[in-house]
Amino acid sequence: MPLFARSRLGIETPGRNAGRVSSQRNKVHSVSTLRRVASELGVTEEAIWKAAEGLDTEDGLIWVYDVGEEQTLAFTDDGIEELQSALKNYR
Repeated sequence: MPLFARSRLGIETPGRNAGRVSSQRNKVHSVSTLRRVASELGVTEEAIWKAAEGLDTEDGLIWVYDVGEEQTLAFTDDGIEELQSALKNYR
């Protein structure tokens, strides 16, 4: 939608989304933790850590923070596919 929309009377008014930053919302409904992915792929957690070094949020890698200092990596379905490709290069 343009920044200004022309009304039926020919008067320019701010568009519905004027001034808003448009961004796509992720439709991720679940992730798998590093430990689970390692188990499912039959590789060590260390191998997952090393293969994931080159991945980023856009690749489906997500940091999960728990209480205290607990944190781990998690992967979307697309992230697991990216990780599998990265594992082939790691081995």
